[in-house]
Amino acid sequence: ERIKNLVSEVWGVCCYYNGSVAQTVYMASSSGYTADAQNVWGSSVPYLKSVSCPFDAGSDPNYGSVMKVSEDNMRSLLEGALGISLSGNPANWIVPTAYVDGNYVSKISIDGQTTISGRKMRETVMGYKLKSTAFDVSYSDGYFTFTTYGYGHGVGMSQNGANILAKQGYSYVDILKYYFTGIEVL
Repeated sequence: ERIKNLVSEVWGVCCYYNGSVAQTVYMASSSGYTADAQNVWGSSVPYLKSVSCPFDAGSDPNYGSVMKVSEDNMRSLLEGALGISLSGNPANWIVPTAYVDGNYVSKISIDGQTTISGRKMRETVMGYKLKSTAFDVSYSDGYFTFTTYGYGHGVGMSQNGANILAKQGYSYVDILKYYFTGIEVL
């Protein structure tokens, strides 16, 4: 009954940008900023811009997740996905060189041989085992250590952040307008 009441309260309400229905995408949590759609999917969407989301850093269990990958496994993943042969210096295998929207990795030098995006690293090389493209990586004692911030692609609304804003008294309309720049909720 509670769910039916909640649904009936928003039945017929929609988000619009310049008179067209807005695609209100979301992820579990951000890295402290949401990501601009241009930097993730290569297409600029005026209401899917990066916004500050400091709520996730202090309350999201996915913020700062650590994953270790052995040198042998990392070699196999990189060589298999990228069709290259890596050098004998694992410390040079994964070197982030550029960031966007806070700390999302946009470019990574792979052993000085090729450059890939953080998205390709997360999706293709790691098979989505990295929780986001906002990560730090280090190598020591035969292991790569990835520390990720947030969970998901980063674009749009952070579910965790929206929950925190709701607990602070923000209405659902205020929350939607916070994450989706310039929309109308009608």
